[in-house]
Amino acid sequence: MGENQTPRVGIAVSSKIFSKATDRNRARRLIAQAFQSIVGQLPSTINIVALPKAGVLGVKSSDVLSDLANALKNERIIP
Repeated sequence: MGENQTPRVGIAVSSKIFSKATDRNRARRLIAQAFQSIVGQLPSTINIVALPKAGVLGVKSSDVLSDLANALKNERIIP
């Protein structure tokens, strides 16, 4: 947890995993969209760095959101 006033999310996309720029951009957009949907539930002092895996390109954005929400609930970050 940081000292910030709002939740901060960083998305790091590796060029080793996503060789094409279009794939890197799509992965970044999918993750960013999922975080935008739940940013209101995140604690204000949290800092998160997301590292998408190659499989993220093969799933729907709604599945990315539900997987993210489940992961954050399992870690007790969101209720």
